[in-house]
Amino acid sequence: LNALDEDEGLTALGYHLATLPVDVRIGKMILFGAIFSCLDPVLTIAASMSFRSPFMAPIDKRDEADNIRRQFAPELKSDHLTVLRAYDGWMNARKTGRENEFCFAHFLHRGTLHMVSDMRRQFWCLLEEIGFVRAGEAGGDDPNSNSSNLALVKAVICAGLYPNVIRVRR
Repeated sequence: LNALDEDEGLTALGYHLATLPVDVRIGKMILFGAIFSCLDPVLTIAASMSFRSPFMAPIDKRDEADNIRRQFAPELKSDHLTVLRAYDGWMNARKTGRENEFCFAHFLHRGTLHMVSDMRRQFWCLLEEIGFVRAGEAGGDDPNSNSSNLALVKAVICAGLYPNVIRVRR
């Protein structure tokens, strides 16, 4: 993880990881998300990894639920980015007052999505405390200027979780 130097002292990365109350790989992913300005999607993925998947699969509707889940990001072939798209869809549904219908139609657990939202806010506050993002500062660096770059988001996820990554070739 490059959190320790050769004398087993904390590196700069290790120092910042020690301040985050999450698994070190998730912490590394969050820090990279801030550094590479793709923080919102990375916070969503980190929060869902720290809690649980928002997807439900009732026994009698497992195939239907799997098909609907795959529709969120069929071209991406990534569970993490599927959760991200589902979360973003839920946020849009909340804004329009359609949260319950959206969750029901997409087999999403509303309580889990609320917990993910709360955890994202907590992660953001922790990043403010250690100086990785600034609260409400006009003209500052935008921590989300690269959030729509899914290739970068995937790279940040891989960098944070490395060496616990796998690629499946078919």
